[in-house]
Amino acid sequence: MSVTSKFLNDMGVELSEREFIDLLRPVVLDARAPSRAPLSGSAADYLSRNGGVTPDPGSVARVGLRTTQDWVRIVSTSHTPAQVARMLGRDPSRVRHLIADSGLYAIAVGRNRLLPQWQFEDGRPLPGLREVLAALPATLHPLEVEGWMTSPSAELELRETPVPPRVWLAAGGDVQAAVALARDLDTQ
Repeated sequence: MSVTSKFLNDMGVELSEREFIDLLRPVVLDARAPSRAPLSGSAADYLSRNGGVTPDPGSVARVGLRTTQDWVRIVSTSHTPAQVARMLGRDPSRVRHLIADSGLYAIAVGRNRLLPQWQFEDGRPLPGLREVLAALPATLHPLEVEGWMTSPSAELELRETPVPPRVWLAAGGDVQAAVALARDLDTQ
């Protein structure tokens, strides 16, 4: 058994090594892939000025590595539906219903669903989570959802300090303020 298989089995995720590799393939940017067209001059200039990315293969590879590391981190810190059911003192079928009804956020990992840690506080779902999840654009990648939920927002302040939406909700902040920010993502 490989380290990858053991890691996944220990998490309760039924995923072969091949499926794991296939799962990572879309988030890994391979700068050497012959099918990738080189960046146009204006695109390279824009990325260099605004995105911290330069068109050299090393920069592209570093972005791919960082994305892969973020994906592995979110998968490894997420919970299975059975773990969440135990945490909430509920039946696993109820957790599956909450996922289906957007009461909890789940990411697809092969045939499995995993629930990222950021949506829980003290072993409970964040207050107002369902409303915020419903307002988020459906096209966001799970890393974008996590990034938005865990990055400070100038519009959400506690004691004059910008806080992430997850902290805002956990502290009992106005759910509608977070919902409005989530809806604004669809227009950006």
